[in-house]
Amino acid sequence: MQGISNEAQRSQVDYLVGGLRIGVDEESNTPGPRSHILGFCEGLRREGLIVRTFLASRAPGLKRFAKIREGHGASGSSARLLVSDVVRAMAACWSGALVFSSSLRSEKPYFIYERVAVMQSLTSFHRWKGRVTRVVESNGLMAMETAGDRNALLLKRVAVAVERHVYRRADLIVAVSDALAEEIANFAGITRDKILVLPNAIPFVITDDAVLKVRQPRNGEPGLRIGFVGAVVKWQQLDVLIEAMARMGAHDRQQLHLDLVGEGPEMPELKERVSRHRLNGSVTFHGRLPQREALNVLRQCDLGYSGHVETVGARMYHSPLKLYEYAGLGLGAIVTPSEDAVALRMQGMPLWEFTDLITLCLAMKDALGTHEALVKYRTDLVGRVVEQNTWSSRAHELIETIRPSVEAVRS
Repeated sequence: MQGISNEAQRSQVDYLVGGLRIGVDEESNTPGPRSHILGFCEGLRREGLIVRTFLASRAPGLKRFAKIREGHGASGSSARLLVSDVVRAMAACWSGALVFSSSLRSEKPYFIYERVAVMQSLTSFHRWKGRVTRVVESNGLMAMETAGDRNALLLKRVAVAVERHVYRRADLIVAVSDALAEEIANFAGITRDKILVLPNAIPFVITDDAVLKVRQPRNGEPGLRIGFVGAVVKWQQLDVLIEAMARMGAHDRQQLHLDLVGEGPEMPELKERVSRHRLNGSVTFHGRLPQREALNVLRQCDLGYSGHVETVGARMYHSPLKLYEYAGLGLGAIVTPSEDAVALRMQGMPLWEFTDLITLCLAMKDALGTHEALVKYRTDLVGRVVEQNTWSSRAHELIETIRPSVEAVRS
């Protein structure tokens, strides 16, 4: 065992997920959160803890919400949004009651871990909330994003108040980036030292794959294959990628191929754009695939694409999970600036940054001429990057950080 004391080994962690759409099965409509939750929970288990999960999306009466696709209900009428918000509030009370009931029948956990969700404060209902360490994980300012990016929230003040309460009552907040940590500190009026930064990591389905260690670079096919896996939404800038491909010179354009795995509200517009630019032969739409199948598509690529831009924050504060998938599979990547990109480049991953259409064209043109860097990464450096970015290492850092407060509470 690594990371925890003999007393803590085999102790239970209660891991609470209030997001109504978030599921962890293969058919999940939220593949990013699914991968994060499964990865971190498995990391905790490999550190010697028993993880008991509660997902609101599995609660009786709430399961239908997990079937809602990205973008559904956005930009609705005020009346429709109000109904949606009332349903959220009722669901929060119901899921909270279930957490309370469940915690009445369980032993005191080693600590409670809650993933922030809109209008949810599940730890507030937990029987042991005042007697154990409370950890809250944030992947973004959820109330602000839901209202601003998705236009799917009317009672913004209520959601903001609930989210602030969650942050303020936590003993420790886990944020996925330094930028997000600063945003949370300002948003909730708390000190920065209350926040631990833990970025995303490489899924175990990749790190445990022995084939990865002996996989050879793709060859025998000219040019570059670019892969994308994720939600087809506006802030991923896939439309900009298509425009950049269309603007490349004829020779360079023939050297590029895009494999796009995923679904989302921008898909119809994206397909129309591909057709308009006569790029049908250069773009393959795979649709939504199970994780292993999606990763197998990426294995045939040379580069990944991560065009995520800032949303409600002053700067991009997300930790793009797909970057770690690309890194673990031995791919380089074309990316927008992020803290994760800086860290992975320093570790040896070939990355080309862009900020707009012009710089994206330049990045792709430059990547076309650097096949050697991709070969070197895939054959020589990928193992080192994988070792530094496992979910076990993230879980270990969390456990070491909260150990003093956990032991103080237990004593």
